[in-house]
Amino acid sequence: MEGHNKVMRRYFNLLRNLSNWWLYLAVKFGLSGVDPILFRTRKHVLVEVPRRLLQTFKEIFMDECYYSVIIWWGWVWMFPTVPLS
Repeated sequence: MEGHNKVMRRYFNLLRNLSNWWLYLAVKFGLSGVDPILFRTRKHVLVEVPRRLLQTFKEIFMDECYYSVIIWWGWVWMFPTVPLS
């Protein structure tokens, strides 16, 4: 049952964080052939994902790892998940 909860949490994160969440499902089930895929977060950040990196996007974004890593112009910036005091 634990695996089922993890999958449900991932899809909940997708719904909560993306304003065009339906696009992920359309691509996953072969209903859209768009490449690259342009996701829009609810905070109006655009994320361009080539189809070949969709699995990586899912692993990072749907598991909420993106809070601690930001990739900017090829540089990877690591931020602590707990604020420093």
